[in-house]
Amino acid sequence: MEEQLLLALEILLKLGANLEDVDENGCTALTASVKNCLGVVVLKFLLEKGADVNRRNKNGWTALHIAVMTHQYNCVETLLKYGADVNVNCYLTADLGQDGQEQKSALSIVLNSWYPSEEAQRTALMMIDHGASAELVRRDIIIRLIAADNDGILVRKLMKSGISHIDIAIQSNVFSWPETPVSALAVSLILDSLDISRYLIENWFLAKSDIKILSRNKKIIDYLELHTSKPVSYLKELSRQPMRLELLCFIKVSSALGSDQGRRLRVHNSKLPAVVQNQLLFSKIEHKVLEQVSDDNLFLYSEMFLKKQLL
Repeated sequence: MEEQLLLALEILLKLGANLEDVDENGCTALTASVKNCLGVVVLKFLLEKGADVNRRNKNGWTALHIAVMTHQYNCVETLLKYGADVNVNCYLTADLGQDGQEQKSALSIVLNSWYPSEEAQRTALMMIDHGASAELVRRDIIIRLIAADNDGILVRKLMKSGISHIDIAIQSNVFSWPETPVSALAVSLILDSLDISRYLIENWFLAKSDIKILSRNKKIIDYLELHTSKPVSYLKELSRQPMRLELLCFIKVSSALGSDQGRRLRVHNSKLPAVVQNQLLFSKIEHKVLEQVSDDNLFLYSEMFLKKQLL
């Protein structure tokens, strides 16, 4: 079937067919091949014959957008090798509970699922390495990746790309966690990950709600002791002295700058010293492979996201 299709394409091109001709939906042969899941071999053939890798259809979608929408991650890799623009945005129907359409990037589509698969995470890493902007990626992605058992590489790259801390407000307590809202640090503690907790604290990737965690809050300490949590000794040692004024001010300023898409611009316009701006944008953090989180991560995901406890 594949060989016959390639032969037919070769004949049509020799007869003068134009690779940039479009159908009623504005799809070229290239975008149609991805839309119809014809595979990498056909895709490579069209690209090597000169098909425009960044041509949009009537919806404004490129082949890369269609590939990530349909989870054809092997096609994503091929498109990137042939120069697909990772920062061309498109418009898709808004998420459930929202009206109209919203702007999306290929990276934001890859990371928009409730539970990003390992393949989706690898694809996201590849796209970031090709210069993809994280501007349109959902703001709670760090929390989702921690719960999805990420090894820290994608988390770090997203942090360096400008994804900030965020608190998730929930309607009921997850795993009997004594506080709402829930932050990335709180999720790492719920999942009993000393490695991730230490990483977030050492890099000051902290939300306003984390001040309670770092201030020897009795309810939180009692919770961790009750669940024989590995990070409890670390937190006790950390909170033996009052929180440093420098850290407290940083958390307050960082929270005031927000976690939405305008954060980077607000940081740049803040007139703060460059070293502080870099810290607020987490642009200098170092790579570290983190240990896997608790086996409870799938249950946590169900409690936090699939049961839709978000306010």
